Parts: sequence; C-alpha cells; structure tokens
Amino acid sequence: MSERMDELEELANSDLPGEATDDEAAGSDTTADDSVSSAEASSGAEASTEATPATDETSSGGLRSRLPTPSGTLFSLRRFLIALALAVGGLVVGGAVPFVGIVTRYVGLFAATFGYGLVGSDSAYTEVSLAGAVAAAVTLLLGTLSTGGFVLGADLVGRYGITLTGVGVGIGLLVALVGHYFGRDLREGLTQDI
Repeated sequence: MSERMDELEELANSDLPGEATDDEAAGSDTTADDSVSSAEASSGAEASTEATPATDETSSGGLRSRLPTPSGTLFSLRRFLIALALAVGGLVVGGAVPFVGIVTRYVGLFAATFGYGLVGSDSAYTEVSLAGAVAAAVTLLLGTLSTGGFVLGADLVGRYGITLTGVGVGIGLLVALVGHYFGRDLREGLTQDI
C-alpha cells in the first residue's frame, strides 16, 4: 500500500514536459546576450533532464505498463474460452430448473463465474465479462426461438432481436462481472495472512 502511495506522490511531484521550471523563468528576465547563453545552457540542461524521463517512460512502457494486468496482456484467448465454457455450462445447468429457468440460469452464470474467480490465480475481468455477455445473449436468443414453437419464436426474434440481444448482453455482463469479483474477493480473503 505504501509503495503505491510513494509512486503516486512521485508521479504528482514530477514536472510535466510542457511546464516551465524556475530556472527557465529566471532566464527570461535577463538581457539578450545572457538569454542566448542561458537558453543554450538551459536547452542543454533541458535536453538532459527531458531525455531521462522520456527514456524512463519508454523503457518502462509509460503509464500503460502501470495498469494492473495479470500477464502484461489485456485479453487472453485461453482465459476467454475457459470463461465461455463455464458461462455456457452455468447457463445451461441453471436453465434446466423447471418453471423458473429464466431466473436460475443467471444464478448458474453467477455460480460459474464465482467459481472461476475463486479458483483462478489471475484476474480475468475482461474475459469473464465478455464471455458472460456473449453466452447470455446467445442463450436468451435461442431460448426465445424455442418459445411457443419455431414460427412464433422466429417472429419474436425478428421483431425484438436487437433489444433481446442488448438485454442479454447487459445482464450477462453484469452477472458475470459481479460473480467473478466476489469469487476473487473471497479467494483474497481466504489466502490473506491475518
């Protein structure tokens, strides 16, 4: 915690590339001859001071390298496919409950993403939320197609397909994200030293 605070304080106290320093402001009040020599000296000093942050930023990757990604990548296809298989499995198992399958399928999605967050060592919020959104949208559309026969289902999908897909994406994304968050939170609480 204190390391992050130190990094934030260091970042807040560092000069921005376009800011004028006290030395540059004082150099502008001098005469023309002094300003030329001080400008040359300050430009040399600026070049050396600006080169250091620029090389530090490029060598460390800048602010993007400070983002909390588990393996240095923002998206992993392997984790997405695992999350998608778990999300589809959770939706199918949850949807198998008679009469209340529309509600329990999302309980199954929550349980599947909760388990993935509990067991997985890396955070996969992007993959899990995308997998939950895709699986829920496809499941909702396929469930609507099978409602009241194929002809009525096809008519419903034809009229309200975009709306149904949007609802499925939104609900699936939120349920998967919350499930993964609570699973990771429980994992952190169980593995943290007291």
